Amino acid sequence: MGGEDWLGDAVSFYRGLGFFSAFPDLSDSELADRLVAEHSEEWDEPLPPPVSLPPLADILVMTKDQERTLWLDLECDALPGNDVYAETVAKLGAISAGAFGPTNIEESWTEDGATVTFEFGGTRHELNTHSRGDWFDAALIARVNTVLGDSPRRFHVLTLGDQTIVIVALTDEERSALGRRGVDARPMTMEVAG
Repeated sequence: MGGEDWLGDAVSFYRGLGFFSAFPDLSDSELADRLVAEHSEEWDEPLPPPVSLPPLADILVMTKDQERTLWLDLECDALPGNDVYAETVAKLGAISAGAFGPTNIEESWTEDGATVTFEFGGTRHELNTHSRGDWFDAALIARVNTVLGDSPRRFHVLTLGDQTIVIVALTDEERSALGRRGVDARPMTMEVAG
């Protein structure tokens, strides 16, 4: 499958999972053209076809929907005063497709790490992180998943082979569909987070 055919297929696939809902008036082809232009402008290179970088090409397509994905550099100055954890919790709410709506988010620090507090589901939650220098403690994502209770949607992590991760909220069915395309979306649990 050529690059353009693959991209059109990918756009159609991800739209079927609820991605790119902000562009209902664009055809799959028009949206694919828009994604290529945005990627070329941001990275000064073409959006790679799957032949060159599978499944990275799929992940790159997903990240173009910033209402559903969060691309996070783990070395992100997660230090006192930078509010990285509070901002990340807010962003997780924004990409959760309605599964997570934290309010009154606050971040405080001790020498051991950050504590993020927020309200969700009528309850005040307090999640602790461990200090890792200026690196983000990804176990926070697993801790947020525990707060989701019975929600069928959980935060999953896509790895890119470097110090960045892509976070996406998926149901089990959506995760399985991604797996059939060769994309390994790992559910963030405390066992995975270590």
